[in-house]
Amino acid sequence: PGLPPQLMSEVFRTPVVESEPNYQGLALENGDYVIYAVTKLHAEPLSPTDEERRQMQQNLSRLRGDIAFIGYLQNLRDQAEIKFYPENIN
Repeated sequence: PGLPPQLMSEVFRTPVVESEPNYQGLALENGDYVIYAVTKLHAEPLSPTDEERRQMQQNLSRLRGDIAFIGYLQNLRDQAEIKFYPENIN
């Protein structure tokens, strides 16, 4: 908590090296430079709270709806005669 999101994103993408710390550096958007080391992976299972479960269910429902809508649009495109002119899109 309290770390810049850009740093958190990079830290969690950094591979864990078993034999030694993995030192990395990152230039932040505010001009600061951070050096960090990943020394160990703590892979403990996390139990979601009821609120987190509810949010995940809502996200899954939204994704299902998005996928159905994308499929519907694709079906319309497949059945229609549409000409695309990508050079005219800004």
